[in-house]
Amino acid sequence: KRIPPSPVGLDAMVGRRARVVEAIDPTTGQGQVRVENGAQWRAISDDPIPAETWVQILEVVGTRLRVSLPSDSTS
Repeated sequence: KRIPPSPVGLDAMVGRRARVVEAIDPTTGQGQVRVENGAQWRAISDDPIPAETWVQILEVVGTRLRVSLPSDSTS
């Protein structure tokens, strides 16, 4: 029985949490998040997200992270 490979590199960030450090504005494409490991990334989202909000990483798109509010907004 084969075990599927664990995600590595950038793929390993998908599903993790990040904190918005610069509000994310989908109309201008502006926004930044800090990932749990301390790295800061430019971020994009379909919805505006204010600074100091915890988000979930959906995918890596070039040099940006696509993020959204977590499905359990209690975090």
